[in-house]
Amino acid sequence: MRAQPLSGGPAPLGILVLDKPTGLPSNRVLGQVKRMMGEARMGFLGTLDPLASGVLPVFVGKATRLIPLFERLPKTYRATLKLGERTATFDAEGEVIERRPWDGLAPERVRSAILGKEGRHRQAVPPYSAVKVGGVPAYKLARQGKAVPERTRDVTLWNIEVEAVELPFATFRVTCSAGTYVRSLVEELGLSLGPGAHVTALRRLACGSLFTAEDSVTLEGFNEVRKAGRWDGLRNPAEFLPEHAPLIVPSETEIQLRDGRTVPLDPPALGQFPREAAGSPVGATAAWHAGQDVKALRPDGSLIAVGVVVDTQPGTPQRRLSFRPMRVLI
Repeated sequence: MRAQPLSGGPAPLGILVLDKPTGLPSNRVLGQVKRMMGEARMGFLGTLDPLASGVLPVFVGKATRLIPLFERLPKTYRATLKLGERTATFDAEGEVIERRPWDGLAPERVRSAILGKEGRHRQAVPPYSAVKVGGVPAYKLARQGKAVPERTRDVTLWNIEVEAVELPFATFRVTCSAGTYVRSLVEELGLSLGPGAHVTALRRLACGSLFTAEDSVTLEGFNEVRKAGRWDGLRNPAEFLPEHAPLIVPSETEIQLRDGRTVPLDPPALGQFPREAAGSPVGATAAWHAGQDVKALRPDGSLIAVGVVVDTQPGTPQRRLSFRPMRVLI
């Protein structure tokens, strides 16, 4: 069951699934959200180029401690490419560095080349990227005309769908592993087809199945409700941890969790599964098992900590299961 959006009062911790507009880099968008909320501690999941729009999950307050849990989520994009022109940045933001005729290409050959990219590849990182070289973002070196060392990474592409081929343009959807550059994919496609290509439009549709464009909010929309004194759109992080078993924590135990201490699950019980989730009464520990991912919640559903069930007496007949917090949000 989806948690309710957090609202009212000072900005609490939470996750804002933002629909990033085109024309702004991700860091500048983050700066705007910081000014809106008066909160300095923020981070986002997956950098989007200025040309790109779409899903940009923003983690607010101590929710930033959860970012590592989501960094490897696959991403889904819709991209439009233009054949016949290569650019320095592999997209429409950059200077055209080469033009070649494309009119000898058949639409079916373009479609086949795009679909043929499904699978695992060794991909070159674009010289204009946020990847750091000696602590400096590569795009800053490239803009200064300095050489950027070539870097490659393994990426995987799934579920490629060609939506339209209207030469010299083609539009497709792709789900790809974290760290994939769609710009590099299009550069490779253009070279394999002959005339070269670059990205003219890019939209991120989803990060995994948790963060989607359908559930996102615009900067303008979020700012409007903020002005009205509400935080609609800022969502409970617990909502995005569906695979973590919920543990309702009594108020007297919060101090232990705040200090990062491991606390017992065996009687006297620390907490329980919510009755609607598991039907377990307080003190019933049969549902727990070592290695289980857990989200510790207050009775109102707000997230306190994320951690794992551990056996503090392994190898003995008498098991003792405890909750070990790994990321504490209080």
